[in-house]
Amino acid sequence: MTSKNKTEEVNVLIVDDEVLIGETIKDVLEKEKYKVYLSQNAAQAIIKIKEISPDLILTDLKLPDKSGLEILKEAKKNDPDVCVIVMTAYANIETAIKALEEEVYDYITKPFDPERVKLIIKKGLERRRLTLRNKELLQYLQKEKNKLESILEVGEKMSSILNLEELVDFIIVKATEIIESQRGSLMLMDKEGEVLKIVAAKGLRDRVIKNTRVKIGDRIVGWVAKTGEPLLVLDIDKQADRHIVGYKGESDQYKSKSFLSMPLKKEKEIIGVINLTDKNNPKDTVFTMEDLRLLSIIVNQAVVSIENARLYKEIKFLSITDSLTGLFNRRYFEERLKMEINRAERYKRFLCLIMLDIDNFKKYNDTHGHLKGDVVLKKVAQILRNNSRKVDIISRYGGEEFVIVLPETNMAEAKEVAEKIRRAVKESFLEEVSFKEISISGGIASFQHKLSMDELIKRADDSLYRAKREGKNKICVDDILSP
Repeated sequence: MTSKNKTEEVNVLIVDDEVLIGETIKDVLEKEKYKVYLSQNAAQAIIKIKEISPDLILTDLKLPDKSGLEILKEAKKNDPDVCVIVMTAYANIETAIKALEEEVYDYITKPFDPERVKLIIKKGLERRRLTLRNKELLQYLQKEKNKLESILEVGEKMSSILNLEELVDFIIVKATEIIESQRGSLMLMDKEGEVLKIVAAKGLRDRVIKNTRVKIGDRIVGWVAKTGEPLLVLDIDKQADRHIVGYKGESDQYKSKSFLSMPLKKEKEIIGVINLTDKNNPKDTVFTMEDLRLLSIIVNQAVVSIENARLYKEIKFLSITDSLTGLFNRRYFEERLKMEINRAERYKRFLCLIMLDIDNFKKYNDTHGHLKGDVVLKKVAQILRNNSRKVDIISRYGGEEFVIVLPETNMAEAKEVAEKIRRAVKESFLEEVSFKEISISGGIASFQHKLSMDELIKRADDSLYRAKREGKNKICVDDILSP
């Protein structure tokens, strides 16, 4: 039950078997702009209570069928905060006083003074209004308390998530829950700091998520990213172009025109923007300043967590990659090779290992210097990437040596990959005179049942050095088919 404002009608139910008394009080109260209903017995009153849910009931203590206190009980079931005033004769004052103990607000003695009746009713209704207002306030405060507690819990959880993809999904889900929004998106800035793209969303179509790209300064989110200022839109038709992120000319899919957009700011740097639309509450479809305040708390926690996740990702990447070529390092290669060997053994799958070595690299380094040598290593690394699948594990094994783990690949397929790489390396270094002597040799080994990691590597290594002995710029395969 919510309190009524001054413009809403106040329903008053008068219960008295004396028609004249009921009509007299009705006339008095209607002049005060109350909506007044009459009942002559308890049975009628109980039915009327359920129909009109009165704000105030003025009832005689003695009725033909039941007492006024019976009406009180029924009224409190319907509305615990209804204001009940009893009427009684002087002889029944003691009974009326006892009625006060039954949550009756006050009593009026018969014969009654109209002005006193008006005053008591006015005070009773004011107390009811304050009671309802206090309840609403307590409910609001409890709701805000719950939200703040949820934000604290979310903050703690955020700090424990180090996977960036998992983190951004968690942030947008929790932000929409706490702000009571049906749709939302979290956009992060690209490396160049020029374009925002959606990395996590709720309630948006997949193609919208995939295709949305917003330049700094464009549309609402671009403006928010450019200025670093949050934006609360009450009516998107009046405040801005509807073709903002997620709308793309399809704004009819949104239930409301209110929109909330806030930058993710690390000191003075904007790293992204979070957007919310469509409030859950059908009666209140507009976002408020309170929503903006709560979202700002979430965003402040999110920025710290996103930066931690990025730092963790960078540290993890550096720990498993070669700093010069950007390929995986030897330690990571060995960890992954063990995993792939276990998988191949368990599921009886193909697995091949290619070991490659740049021909004449030491001579080239001595002649042209290490800077030129680094250029060669980087270029070969890029050729390996360009000629391998995403599932392949490409690593720098040491010096000028590289290895490629090829899951789900037989010997013939592995040889085709290696030959393709060999030709690509040779062709790539023909353009410049100083590079003409650069080529690559390789050896391939295929995993066999119960073969250890060290044995597989040795077989590939032996094949590589056979290619070296046979003239370089060549691929040799392991000819031992079983351990």
